[in-house]
Amino acid sequence: MRRPTIRGQLLGLALAVIVPVAGAVIYAIVDASRTSLAQAEREIENLAATTASAVEARLTENEQLLSRLAQRPLVKAMDPRRCDPIAEGFARLHPDYVNLAVRDVRGNAICSLLPIPPASVVIQFPWVQQAIRGGGLVAGDAVRDRAVGRWFSALLYPVRSDHGEVIGFLAIGIDLLGFQQRVLPALPKDVVVSVIDQQGRFLVRSENPEQWIGVAVRNPEIVKEARRHTKGSYRTTSMDGVDRYFAHQTITGTGWLVSVGVPEDTLLAPFRRQLWTALAIVLGTLVLALVLARRIAAAIAKPVHDLEAATAKVSAGDLRARAPIGGPAEIATVAREFNRMLDTREAADARIRNLNRVYAVLSDINALIVRVRERQELFREACRIAVEAGQFRMAWIGVVDRDAGAVKPLAWDGDVRDFFDVAPLELTQPRPGGHGLTGKAVREKKPVVSNDVANDPQRMMKKELAERGINSLAILPLIVEGEAVGVVALYAAEKGFFDAEEMKLLGELAEDISFALDHIEKLEKLEYVAYYDMLTGLANRALFNERLTQRLKVAGDEHGLALVILNIERFKTVNDSLGRHAGDELLKLIGRRLAQCTGDPGLVGRLGGDHFAVMLGGKRSADEIASTVENQVRDYFGEAFQLENGTELRLSGRAGVAMFPRDGSDFETLNRNAEAALKRAKASGERLVFYAGHMTEKVAEQLTLENKMRRALDRNEFVLHYQPKVDLQLQRIEGVEALIRWQSSDFGLVPPMDFIPLLEETGMILEAGAWAMRRAALDHRSWVEGGLAAPRISVNVSAFQLRKRDFVQTVQAALAEDAKSAGLDLEITESLLMEDVEENIRKLAAVRDLGVNIAVDDFGTGYSSLRYLARLPVQTVKIDRSFIVTMLKDSNTMTLVSTIISLAHSLRLKVVAEGVDSEEQAVVLRAMKCDQMQGYLISKPLPLAELSAFLVSARPATR
Repeated sequence: MRRPTIRGQLLGLALAVIVPVAGAVIYAIVDASRTSLAQAEREIENLAATTASAVEARLTENEQLLSRLAQRPLVKAMDPRRCDPIAEGFARLHPDYVNLAVRDVRGNAICSLLPIPPASVVIQFPWVQQAIRGGGLVAGDAVRDRAVGRWFSALLYPVRSDHGEVIGFLAIGIDLLGFQQRVLPALPKDVVVSVIDQQGRFLVRSENPEQWIGVAVRNPEIVKEARRHTKGSYRTTSMDGVDRYFAHQTITGTGWLVSVGVPEDTLLAPFRRQLWTALAIVLGTLVLALVLARRIAAAIAKPVHDLEAATAKVSAGDLRARAPIGGPAEIATVAREFNRMLDTREAADARIRNLNRVYAVLSDINALIVRVRERQELFREACRIAVEAGQFRMAWIGVVDRDAGAVKPLAWDGDVRDFFDVAPLELTQPRPGGHGLTGKAVREKKPVVSNDVANDPQRMMKKELAERGINSLAILPLIVEGEAVGVVALYAAEKGFFDAEEMKLLGELAEDISFALDHIEKLEKLEYVAYYDMLTGLANRALFNERLTQRLKVAGDEHGLALVILNIERFKTVNDSLGRHAGDELLKLIGRRLAQCTGDPGLVGRLGGDHFAVMLGGKRSADEIASTVENQVRDYFGEAFQLENGTELRLSGRAGVAMFPRDGSDFETLNRNAEAALKRAKASGERLVFYAGHMTEKVAEQLTLENKMRRALDRNEFVLHYQPKVDLQLQRIEGVEALIRWQSSDFGLVPPMDFIPLLEETGMILEAGAWAMRRAALDHRSWVEGGLAAPRISVNVSAFQLRKRDFVQTVQAALAEDAKSAGLDLEITESLLMEDVEENIRKLAAVRDLGVNIAVDDFGTGYSSLRYLARLPVQTVKIDRSFIVTMLKDSNTMTLVSTIISLAHSLRLKVVAEGVDSEEQAVVLRAMKCDQMQGYLISKPLPLAELSAFLVSARPATR
């Protein structure tokens, strides 16, 4: 049978190839068109979902806004006088809303920016009923406000009482045109997006919104059809008579419908154009292929026969045979490559050897990666493998030092010698003689290759490379999370070593090392997080536990060790007043100072919150431990903490101490006991409390003191000392402050700080405070009856007294002792006043009606509100002595004192400066127009008899 010719085969091949290809092309175009149509439909669906998400996000923002408003006490009060300012303030802050209204559960308007329907109309709306039933945000339908001439949709949110019952609702109006601008994305041509409410009215329409918003859908069946389609898209005729493909999305909780439509012609036009174009191309290609096949067949017959003959010779063993170069370019190329293959057989063998070397390096380094857990070991072993298994002359790995602007070599192997001493590996543009390729690899994050070092125009260390017999080099960047963090440098003796295949394998090698490096760094971070506090960098509970446990093993029973748990006082106040960011910054500063003052960061840890732990080693007595802790706490908190925003904070701390081995032999026991001691310190007001025997001894002392104080109350051992307050301008006594003292038969005169905290802890402060008010009233009456110009007496009130329900009755009972002259006043610290402002205002107003003046003590040290200060029924503020003592040395404190005086005078309050001990302070205060002063410049606190003599002598107020 005669074999077909090349010409016939080519013609048949052309037909056999073109016809199926033509059919496949047409089928592919049709299929691609279907896919494009499906993709377009999905895009419509995605656009509907995106728009719905934007609407839902906007509704969620409004829900959060209404939720915050609904929580405000002034809204819950349902009082028009309080509500109207909220509405007006809302209008200023949110001008894009049409209205804000507050109504009660019967529909009555509490306040509203715009005229609104009466309660009988409003209560009938279904969305109003839904809001009254409770739940979250309720969306109303499209409504046109005649007052402002805009379409809007009402959003309602229930207002609940403190007991959780619905007492009314908030309603805001969203301007639908403005709402549309926020929720609609940029739309392709001919795409129409609409949002339809539950009644079938347009809330949003991308096409002619002014015409369509608020208009009811002409054909409700379209809306019903949309609601029936829960998935995909569908085809129907829209309101403007155009056939469109639609997709929709229902907005959860509102019943609103998002509808997206695209004209059918717009979707199908690309498909039709592609189909006709494809048919024309296929027919033209078929004709051209037949003509070209005929000509090609004639042109390639002879060269093919020649190539076949040469191949047969080589197969027979004649390796010197060569194929003639002729005919079409493709056949000539085959012949040329055939000849080149024979010419470069030795080169091919060498190339295979090189590839095997790189494969060996890649294999050994992958095995290394599996077992290595430390970065330096990874780098060192990788360089060794590159030199030994890869037969490279030299290899090194370095990491990027961004601060220094250079690459720092960490590991190397091979003929390195003084290679890195010649010039730095800079990342900037290279200097003559510098390592320009290293910087280029890092900057561009791509491998850099030189396959002929001696003739390469790039600047590099050619002399040093020639000395080492290096002719090729490659610098491969190590990429971790998109950043070049280091480089791998390989140096080969052969020219042209780093071709495409080698570089592909070496690229995999760099990726594997990068992966291992990333893995090691993440392991290191995980280990750090597991054992260190991320905020302060100190040991966390787990690591501190390990460190303490190790020290306990070393210490043994003969060497003492103490665990100190330190708590920061008023830290919660810093968080509440300055924000959590400031609190975190403060914790960092405290942790840093603890580590510095302790001298060894390994002895310090953060156990959580504002609790820090410190280990104290060595054989120490309780007194030594107490002295050490006191000194350290003084170092910790001696200087103020300066925050980044300029705020200066002065803090103090309390400490609980547990000692090994007496109070425990392991971390958990010592920690539990130290925490118990700390709790006792907080309760007692002491700075430092020991656990166990030491704490028991302290408790015994306090119990003894408590019993003695109870007897002191029964035996009338408490006395009042009085410190005068003098008018700064007239130099006369305007009043005195009563200060309680304990004249103990066992201890003598006991200072107040030694027994008042225990009075408060035991509750005896109530009895002692009531006694102090009665005693002051009796002393004032004795002065009046003795014919003296009796000054008014101020008595300090504790938190326990003010919190009592019968506080006003207690004051009234004390006044009965001096009913004729009623010269009793009260002093209350500003922090105490702010605890329950409304209740305190009520009580103090009742006391004020009894003729008692009220002074705010320690003013400037708390966080009181000027708004509440203006409402409080007080007549006097007393500037805390800490400001007076430091104002001559600190200009900022001087300014603060002046500001307090001006502020008080603007509120028609008198100002008393406490702690005035020098004439210089008095002169400055007099210049500031301060009303009164109190301090050792006038007199120390005096017993009753001495103060009476002081009043009789009428001596000058200042010395």
